[in-house]
Amino acid sequence: MQSEINYDSNLPTYGPHRPAWPRYGEYKFVPRQRWIHNLEHGAVVMLYHPCAHPFLVSKLRKIVESCLYRHIITPFTLLNPDRPLALVTWGWALLMSDIDREIVTDFIQHHALKGPEHLSQDGQYDYMLLTPAKIVSNQEDDVICPRGRP
Repeated sequence: MQSEINYDSNLPTYGPHRPAWPRYGEYKFVPRQRWIHNLEHGAVVMLYHPCAHPFLVSKLRKIVESCLYRHIITPFTLLNPDRPLALVTWGWALLMSDIDREIVTDFIQHHALKGPEHLSQDGQYDYMLLTPAKIVSNQEDDVICPRGRP
């Protein structure tokens, strides 16, 4: 905990991280050194710039929450204001200026649960947790985005 963790990019999709990963859900803030550990376990991390339009944040949040249990939602100031919304999985990132449900759903279905460690167990870190994640299909997320597309 005393050593700094540095990354090659502002939006890392893998790399070194803290040992305790966050519980799944939405946070007031989670540092990337924590949520990268969730990526390793197959989670989808939804990031939004604090200045992003609340309607777009809410729209993306609803899709992510309806797709899988293993998700983290947190603001992230290092996103470009031109693309203030992002989904991150192990090795992949989708940056957005607007929300297209089909693109978001396809990204989650193709890239979620692909981390090198397949653990569905919830994390231990819950500092600034606002809303714990709810089970969607089951804790293993056997069916991703079970409601499909509109």
